[in-house]
Amino acid sequence: MNTLTPLKNLTITKIWLDGNPLCENYSSADQYVESVKRYCPHLEELDGVCIVPNMPLIYRDYFSNDKTQRLVHRFAAHFFTLFDQLDRTVLRGLYHKNAFYSMTLAIPNTLAQKMNFNQYPRRNLLRKGPKKNTFLYQGQEEILANLNKSPRSYHDRSSFNYDVMFDDGDCLVVCISGLFKKLSSGTNVLSFSRTFVLTASLDNEYHIMNDQYHIDVAPKNVTPDKVVVKYSYDEIVPICFSPTEKSVLITRIRQITMLTTEWSETYLSEAQWDMRKAITNFMKDFKSNAIPEHAFSR
Repeated sequence: MNTLTPLKNLTITKIWLDGNPLCENYSSADQYVESVKRYCPHLEELDGVCIVPNMPLIYRDYFSNDKTQRLVHRFAAHFFTLFDQLDRTVLRGLYHKNAFYSMTLAIPNTLAQKMNFNQYPRRNLLRKGPKKNTFLYQGQEEILANLNKSPRSYHDRSSFNYDVMFDDGDCLVVCISGLFKKLSSGTNVLSFSRTFVLTASLDNEYHIMNDQYHIDVAPKNVTPDKVVVKYSYDEIVPICFSPTEKSVLITRIRQITMLTTEWSETYLSEAQWDMRKAITNFMKDFKSNAIPEHAFSR
């Protein structure tokens, strides 16, 4: 750490050393912080963490361990990639059969009407009353039907903050917040906070048991041009991470096409598990009489 000696006479309040080999010489966070402060006595923030005396450590993101961090990042990438699709029914399989979903909007009604936000079915409650269950959705199908009514969106993952509030291996509670761009009925950048309760199941996968979605205006310094849509939604190929998700898609294809399980799986596999593409390929083959009779269920 003595390589920081030239910094002693400078008024440095923030420094980032994470990833530097010298960090490996310390067995505890307190020891590491005290060592750096010997050379940077005015330091207030180290590696993105506030270290002001008599204050609890403030983290940009909080994870209980590296394993949880990998899980949450993977979940967020998977969920929001699918959520930003034109057809949000691709989220089928992520929600538990008894899951709950609700959304609140912090934007005043007069402003919401001007910004055309009436498409968001919001559950804003000042007190408990007869309407307490209005816009509280339960069950995967009811939730997906509601999500499909909301305007098309693009979530900026570089703006995300993560806060894991509970994790015991069987249940995980995480709040993900950040910015997203509303793409239909006018373009607006909004901020969001979404709290998920995830429950562990077989195949090392998690299902969403509770999804609380809150939308607010974006900070004043954030304009629509600062959130750039980096890809075309129609080019995204949904990825299934577990046999359970694949089984759900196979069942849906069977219901739509009346194909057998084997043929349904073949069409999905060839389409890289993109349901829309699989159905398009099926329709082409069906119109050209290229599908044998034994491919259909009897």
